[in-house]
Amino acid sequence: MPGTKRDSSGAGTDSITKENKSHTSSSDRSSTQRNSPKGPLAVKNISVKRKPKEGATPIGDEHMYYPMEESRQGLIIVNQRFKNENLFREGAEKDLKYLKEIYEHLDVKCIIFKDLRKPKMTHKIRIFSKNIKKPCSVIFVSISTHGKDNGGLLCFDGKFVSVGEIVNCFEKKELLGIPKVFIIQACKGKITEEKRKSKRDNSHDESTIPTQYSTKLGDVLIAYSTSEGCVSYRNSEYGSWYIKELRDCILNAGCENMHFAEILTICTNRIIKYYSDTDETSEFTQTPSYSSTLRRFLKFEKGEKKSYFP
Repeated sequence: MPGTKRDSSGAGTDSITKENKSHTSSSDRSSTQRNSPKGPLAVKNISVKRKPKEGATPIGDEHMYYPMEESRQGLIIVNQRFKNENLFREGAEKDLKYLKEIYEHLDVKCIIFKDLRKPKMTHKIRIFSKNIKKPCSVIFVSISTHGKDNGGLLCFDGKFVSVGEIVNCFEKKELLGIPKVFIIQACKGKITEEKRKSKRDNSHDESTIPTQYSTKLGDVLIAYSTSEGCVSYRNSEYGSWYIKELRDCILNAGCENMHFAEILTICTNRIIKYYSDTDETSEFTQTPSYSSTLRRFLKFEKGEKKSYFP
């Protein structure tokens, strides 16, 4: 597709090898092996006495949905320009425009930063998480930038911040129970999802984003523009595929009447449908993904459901 780029830094792969120094072929070891510090590690079977509750407990709306009566607060970071001028992200200004429209439509008050160096980017995220005004119904953090294999999200100075570092800034007791949505527009690897074999004439570069974050942090949804190991596309005129379609889903299709995971599912369907199935000029496709530890449905408005699948 003319004018289409990958959201990536073009940096090399940093591989990490972990050695497993000891292995156990069976959990049935002798007592001598279990007690010996030099013997193989024993595998213990842990018995839990607590019994599961019998029957199903009725769940009302107050337990199924996050309350949305309080303030909705958000942060947007779009890195378009970099110290290395060759990494300029043409069309990324559209990402900022679309994200602002999404926040405004969902009544999320946002703070916006552009082209941040790593120290400033991490500082701004920490300050934002620290200054969340309570009571708060939902927290949004959206980042659009390049990435790097086994690295993270590219900052203006050429350094990287991982998704894990960003998410862990919100691991605070005072933020427990508040849904936190992270929207990440960037590549997650080198793989191009080709729908058919053909000659490629567009310039691309690669990246990946680590997804590890603290298991102590619940009520989190991380929405990625692409799948694990794959690239993410950006049009020089219309901006990133993912951000544009997410904006169209929320503003034009009335998807605010659904919970957020449904919106992301519809967004995935639209990208695959419009940029692959119906576009004969495109040899590539893209499949967004998300991970979630949300304990309730995240829904901004109530209303009648309609069919928004193309």
